[in-house]
Amino acid sequence: MDATTTQATIRRIESVVPLETWRRLAEKARRQGLRAFRLNADARTWAVTSHSQPGAAYEVTILDGDLLCSCPGSAYYPYCKHRALVLAELGLLGDLAEDRPARRSRSRRRARAA
Repeated sequence: MDATTTQATIRRIESVVPLETWRRLAEKARRQGLRAFRLNADARTWAVTSHSQPGAAYEVTILDGDLLCSCPGSAYYPYCKHRALVLAELGLLGDLAEDRPARRSRSRRRARAA
């Protein structure tokens, strides 16, 4: 992707959903073992494996700064873990592990409240 397309994509994703949400979705996709593959060596077109439907993949396309995904959730939401994983693969979300503050588990928070 060229610099203009990259900047347009970053502006667009941040206007739709906070960057932290994209990072959490990308981390979830990685934990679930999703894989992203470029199609035809083009940074704008990807296939991302499905967690819920083994053997299936969804197409993620970057078009004029918009992220489009063929997953069923895309009919209802402007974000999904498939799109987030592509953004992470392109390096648009920064280093996921180092950028996020450590989160306490719910059980530890409950124990402290008691």
